[in-house]
Amino acid sequence: MNFYPSHPRFRWIKKINPFLWVTGADDRTQTGTEIFYLPAIRFNFTRAGYLRVDYGTGHETFAGRRFDIGRVMVDGGAQITRWLDIGGGTQTGPGIFYDADAPYQGDRRSANVRVGLQPNARINSHTSYSFVNFDNRATGRNVFRVHILNLRNTYQFTPRFFMRAVAQFDSLRRRVLGHFLASCELSPGTVVHAGYGSLFGRELHGVELDRYTATARARASSKHRTWRGSNRGDKPARVPAVAAIGMKERRMVERAQSGHMYLLHRHAGPG
Repeated sequence: MNFYPSHPRFRWIKKINPFLWVTGADDRTQTGTEIFYLPAIRFNFTRAGYLRVDYGTGHETFAGRRFDIGRVMVDGGAQITRWLDIGGGTQTGPGIFYDADAPYQGDRRSANVRVGLQPNARINSHTSYSFVNFDNRATGRNVFRVHILNLRNTYQFTPRFFMRAVAQFDSLRRRVLGHFLASCELSPGTVVHAGYGSLFGRELHGVELDRYTATARARASSKHRTWRGSNRGDKPARVPAVAAIGMKERRMVERAQSGHMYLLHRHAGPG
């Protein structure tokens, strides 16, 4: 259901979208039921602005026990100027500590801030900060507190050549990941890229280090040729360099950084 305000005083509000999302299941593996209700409302404003407010509540069965789940979330953002966009959000609510032998009810809080800068056609910078806190409800003890800082900067030298630098700081695992990538489109459909990644941490094989030290490195380079059929014969179609390096870049990051998730509950709601 959508509403479009027409009064002159509210022209800065483009659309109002209230909705209700409900999901439920009978989990035979965990021997119980789960259900989640999420009433929410979305606002779309001028300058690509938006605001979303959610209230979710329900329960989930895990390891034969029933737990409360839910969230109160506020998230928004806007394109302040042609070169600056900002956003951020916060949420809180009950969650589950997923331990197969001894799960327990907890409460979580999280927040994030996002800033994007593009002062000209060549420079593109994105910075984001996220915070997650999880407490044991029964004891009040803090289980973990995580600060994540992500930086991504891209410089487009020409339409065919760009360089990208990515950095991530993880306070819980006490590590910094750095990743550099250069990509060049030599001819339509032919892309060459090279990258280097390094992982700095305060721990190596269970041994505590007194300072951040390089614990892993990865180098990669490759050349890709993309062909696409056309009515005038099987000639290579031009593929932008940015689009062609996605899979390779992800593999390089995965090679330098093992996967890890801070899973609080599985009901994140619709995107």
